[in-house]
Amino acid sequence: MDPLEAARAKLVEAFGNVGMPPAISLRGGNALDDYEEPPPFDPELDRPTDEYIERYYHGIHFLDADSWHHYLPVLLGYALGHPESESMALDTLLFSLDPRNGDYPVFPCLSSSQAAAVRGALEVLLEQADEFDRPEFALALERVWEIDDANDPDDSQ
Repeated sequence: MDPLEAARAKLVEAFGNVGMPPAISLRGGNALDDYEEPPPFDPELDRPTDEYIERYYHGIHFLDADSWHHYLPVLLGYALGHPESESMALDTLLFSLDPRNGDYPVFPCLSSSQAAAVRGALEVLLEQADEFDRPEFALALERVWEIDDANDPDDSQ
C-alpha cells in the first residue's frame, strides 16, 4: 500500500464512520462567512465531494469544535487525494490545524489514535509537498509539527 493510501486507511480506522451530522456544515460555515444565517445540514447538499470542499472551504473557519472534528478526516482525505492542488481548501485546512489560529480549542477533541492518524496524514503531505514544489505548504506543515512536537507530553526531550 502506498503512503497516501496507508494514511487514508489510518484516518478511516481512527475516525470510523463520522455518523451524526455536524452542527455547522461547511456550507453553513460559508454562509456565516458571508454574514448570512447558516442553513441546516442537508445530507444531499452537504455531501463532502471534492467540488463541495472546493466551493465551501471558507466554512472551515466557522466550524465549532465538534463540526471541525466531523470534517477533519474528510478534509485530510481530500488533501491526500490532491496534494498538487492549487485550491485554497488545502491552505485553509492547514490554517485550521495550527493551534495558534482560531477562537476555540479543537485539538482536545481528538483521541490519541485520531491525533496519530492526523499526524501520519500530515507527514505524508509534507513529503508530497516537496514533490509538487509547494514550499509554502511544506513550511506550514513544518510549523504545525514544531508546535505539536513541543506540546507532546510523550516527547522525551
